[in-house]
Amino acid sequence: MCAFACWGQLSFAQKPDFNWTVADLIQQAPRPFAIGHKGYGINLGEDAARPIENTTAAVRKAFRKGAYLVDIDVAVTADGVAVLLARDFLHDYTCVNSLTFTQLKQRLHHVPTLKQVLRVAKHYATSSEDISGLLNIQLNAPSPLCDPYDIGDRVLVHTALEAIAKTGTSAQVIIESNSPTILAQVATLNRTIARNLSLTAAQLLAPQHLTDATGLPYAALAKQAGFGLQWAEIGLFFRQPSYANLEQFSFTAYLTDATFITLDKPATNHIEQLTPAGTQLWLAELQKNGIQVITYTANTRTEWNRQAHLGADGIQSNDLPMAINQQKGVQHW
Repeated sequence: MCAFACWGQLSFAQKPDFNWTVADLIQQAPRPFAIGHKGYGINLGEDAARPIENTTAAVRKAFRKGAYLVDIDVAVTADGVAVLLARDFLHDYTCVNSLTFTQLKQRLHHVPTLKQVLRVAKHYATSSEDISGLLNIQLNAPSPLCDPYDIGDRVLVHTALEAIAKTGTSAQVIIESNSPTILAQVATLNRTIARNLSLTAAQLLAPQHLTDATGLPYAALAKQAGFGLQWAEIGLFFRQPSYANLEQFSFTAYLTDATFITLDKPATNHIEQLTPAGTQLWLAELQKNGIQVITYTANTRTEWNRQAHLGADGIQSNDLPMAINQQKGVQHW
């Protein structure tokens, strides 16, 4: 028996023809499945044993280690290049949209374009025996610092979708955003792309509680096409909608026709404090209505087991080997 060693002896037409999609993830992946957070976990260079986050090396390593889905963040440069960065400003508060791609690369040599990473993902989606090559692309609302007039949504969406279209990867990606407005724009331009509405604990807090928790000023914002939600700018760094309750968030997810929602760990803790066992019931109701649930981050087995117990379909982790080992202990549906 020669198994996979014989592939090289077969004609091209005889080789397995893989083309993994988000639909395959939904239909076939074990629950919960592991997701590489920012590629292979948070790392700005302090850990020499791991690739820097949001790089081609991090994404490639995550897929090589067995991740089905990898989470990345996207910003846009002054000359309209979609790049991988956790925020739309640098550590010294220079806005990414004030720099050309060449200028950005002079400051941060490791930053790749979204197109480069999409091509890496496509390679794994079309060459791996198991589900692989899928990306969760975060397009969060631009910061007030870098988008003071709140007009950057459209540029962000158009630039990211152009990269996806040019690489032919619409079926391999999920667009995640804390902004239902961004998800609505994605749906208008390419309805085939799966959408993911995210929720943080901060979006469930009243303004005064939010200011107390963050130490940042709260400024209410009248946003066009804001889905009837109360939007706010939190200092110079965050622009987001808030939700009066979980029902309002669920309704917004349905309005955007989201296939996924993503919850941060503080949000699940907050919900549990309000209603013991409430998270499980709420997630079960969402899943009954066809919405997949992602939580983040689980960096220990204890955290993984807790989020799995809540009923998460997918769990993001900064310790991907641990997460994949936990995933392997779960029986397939």
